[in-house]
Amino acid sequence: MAEPFRFWGCTELAQSLGALAEGERELHERLERAPHDSLLYHTARTLLRRRAAPLAWPNDFAIWAATDLHDPELAERLAFGTPFDFASVEAYRDHLLGVLDDHLARLSRRPRPTPLRPFRFLRGHLAAVPIGLEAVDLASFRAALAEADESSVYFHAVESLGRGVDRRGDFAAWVGDVLGEPAAAAALQAPDPFVLGLGGARARMIAGLDAVLARTT
Repeated sequence: MAEPFRFWGCTELAQSLGALAEGERELHERLERAPHDSLLYHTARTLLRRRAAPLAWPNDFAIWAATDLHDPELAERLAFGTPFDFASVEAYRDHLLGVLDDHLARLSRRPRPTPLRPFRFLRGHLAAVPIGLEAVDLASFRAALAEADESSVYFHAVESLGRGVDRRGDFAAWVGDVLGEPAAAAALQAPDPFVLGLGGARARMIAGLDAVLARTT
């Protein structure tokens, strides 16, 4: 029998860093010193706080630029990528700083309007919690995935990418390596939760698993 896959969920506790940014230049300055868990909180982990539907802007920096600075061009550029698209969180920080450097260089020297609200830097403390679900084959994995909390989808399909163990994510790695189901693993890797939201990504994963299961029954 295959080694069981045990599903974990997660919860995050936010802590204020006491750092504010009142414009693009201050955002750049604060980003240079922000700890890694603050960068994760404001980018990848926004998925944990927007369960109902994906937003037009996928991270807190882009949302602030769009809604408080009224700068959709900057918002669009800050929206590109996540920490897990880069070799490290530091590389992702360099990407954000590069975007701001280029944007600031092209701004008019006239005073910029004060944003509606300052950007408040927070850091997150993520805790994994068992949810009492496990799978031993593809059918039981599909059933457990359908029942699991959306935080489990985040923990295994998104946060796992930053743990440096397997860039496929926990779901695809187990289904591909332990069950020997490459087509099912590919279906679990394909949906983008930053576009679809966690619920939409989970629905797309289940549809992919259903297609594989239908071919084997």
